[in-house]
Amino acid sequence: MRWSLELLSPALVVGEGSELLLGPDEAGRSARLKLSLADGRLVFDVEAQGLAEAAPGLAHPEWYNRAHLALFLNPGHDHATRWLYGVDDTGAVTATADWAAPGEVPGEVRTARLAGPPAAEGSFEELGSGRFRIVLRVPADAVWPGGAAAAGLAVKVGFHEELIVRPLRWPAEIDWAGDTPLCFGDLYRSGPPLRVDRLELPEPAWAVPCPLSLRAVVGPGGPASGRVRIETILPGEGQQGQCELPWTADQEGNVALTAEVSFPHRGKWASDAREVARLAVTFTDDAGRPVWQAEYPFGFDCGIIVRERFGPIDGEQPPRPEPADPDFVEKFRRYVLARLPDYRLKTTRDGAPSDFYLADDAGRANLNLMDPDWPDAVAAMLAERFGRWDDALCAAAMWVYHPLITLHSSSWSGIAGRCTVQAVPRLGGCFCGDTGRLTAMLAERVGRCLDVPLRAWSLGLRGHIATLVDSPAGRVVLDGMIGLWFHTLDNTRLATLEEMRADRRIVQRMWYCPRAHGHEFFYGVDNQIIRDWNKAAVDFPV
Repeated sequence: MRWSLELLSPALVVGEGSELLLGPDEAGRSARLKLSLADGRLVFDVEAQGLAEAAPGLAHPEWYNRAHLALFLNPGHDHATRWLYGVDDTGAVTATADWAAPGEVPGEVRTARLAGPPAAEGSFEELGSGRFRIVLRVPADAVWPGGAAAAGLAVKVGFHEELIVRPLRWPAEIDWAGDTPLCFGDLYRSGPPLRVDRLELPEPAWAVPCPLSLRAVVGPGGPASGRVRIETILPGEGQQGQCELPWTADQEGNVALTAEVSFPHRGKWASDAREVARLAVTFTDDAGRPVWQAEYPFGFDCGIIVRERFGPIDGEQPPRPEPADPDFVEKFRRYVLARLPDYRLKTTRDGAPSDFYLADDAGRANLNLMDPDWPDAVAAMLAERFGRWDDALCAAAMWVYHPLITLHSSSWSGIAGRCTVQAVPRLGGCFCGDTGRLTAMLAERVGRCLDVPLRAWSLGLRGHIATLVDSPAGRVVLDGMIGLWFHTLDNTRLATLEEMRADRRIVQRMWYCPRAHGHEFFYGVDNQIIRDWNKAAVDFPV
């Protein structure tokens, strides 16, 4: 499970006749990559050493199991669009395009298919003595659309390997990132006036100021000062300015600065990866001309991982805001979060009674997930800390969202969907159907603790699953996957499903993207699927 982010971006400049040496690795294999521009084409010319003879009758003849060049490009420098060009030992070119960002769990990648990249030309030549040459030509203007200064680049050079594929690569592999643009190097068409080579975000959190550190280097003839503008982007809603501050290079041309970013809590998740929220960074010179730009995807489950801060801040538990408070939404979120434990995982190696023991820093709500009655303990804790059934329901949804309770991950989701609800937090990965069941179970138990009749249901949204609760206020909606609830616009009570269908603003002020495949989850539709949350087949009663 990752959180803090440090991105180091090595750079190549085509205009300087860049040459890149990969290897040698432990087997003595190496490759030399030359970059050039010719006839409107960006030319990648690779000569490699260490090719063994391919085994006859390859059991796995895919191009990436043979001698190949795999070239990954990120046109536009948005750290999400990914073009892959693969050239194998026949000279054939494979080309794909997708949106890709690393997931919350190391090794997982969230993707969405995009229209194919422009056609490229490739060739392969065996040079003898274990050497080969691959040349790939890509339309240059497509790599830097609109005259963008930078694009992303990653390179792999592979050999005949069927069992364990270990290509030479640049930049160095990052185990949690996969081949995703978030961690590519930077490719410049010519010497950049300024380039950013380091970005750091320690523990980014929703709706609170977070430090963002940037390190840049001014190139020859580049500006000595200017301004940097940082924005967050919710697709479909435009940009939200975060901060703008001056920058000045030192005598060696180095720039170091720290800004503050507040990631909007409405941007936690989009069903369509192409609508994922983005962080935009723009350096300008003193005349306001952009000299370097980039965007980075962020969310609760991909790209820059942003989380909630559970527990009191500086030991303070803020009071419940009044409905008329103009900042009710954020103050109520803080009211809930401050009263929920911020768990730390302990195992038997730490002296805990089980390997699924959640320790509360305050020492008042330690939880052993191996106890058969742990859901009752959680429900009692929520009822005692919040007192009101409606506030306790909101807290239940946020409790389920804690990363030590559920992670939005495919790693264990196939089992999570077919096991007892009590086992879901122990698995370390689940999908929305599992968080929906878990939230429903807690909602009903909270009702019993407070002597309030609460009946929960699974709420299918045709692209997502939430929780519906029959309550004294009517049928209200909770979403444990992203820690959401929905109040009426006057903040006096939880909104009903019928009210959410009728007024878009009820959901929009909590979640910017409540839709999938162009289909709204709530507004203007009445085709939600309401089912018993506890009737699923249980194949793994753990």
